[in-house]
Amino acid sequence: MKTVKINGLKWKIFFVASESPKLTDEDNKRNILGITYFRECEIYIDKSLNKPLRRQTVIHELVHALLFSYGIDIEGATEENVCDLIGAHLDELVKLKEAI
Repeated sequence: MKTVKINGLKWKIFFVASESPKLTDEDNKRNILGITYFRECEIYIDKSLNKPLRRQTVIHELVHALLFSYGIDIEGATEENVCDLIGAHLDELVKLKEAI
């Protein structure tokens, strides 16, 4: 298990077997690549992924955690909103990924 801190929230990152029940989404779909549990501040990543796919999945789930930690709702976001988000937080996201 690894931990990172985002805006004062401590997130735990777990690398688990692809059969783990933690890798089940809200539609009960199994064998997903990764998932973020907001209430628990936990991220689960399939440890069997190859290195490039694992990196992409870690970054994807960290973006979910970052949005939640800063209280950012991008529902209906425009391209400009997304660019603002990346511009403001990309350095932090890269540091978080490197910590894992």
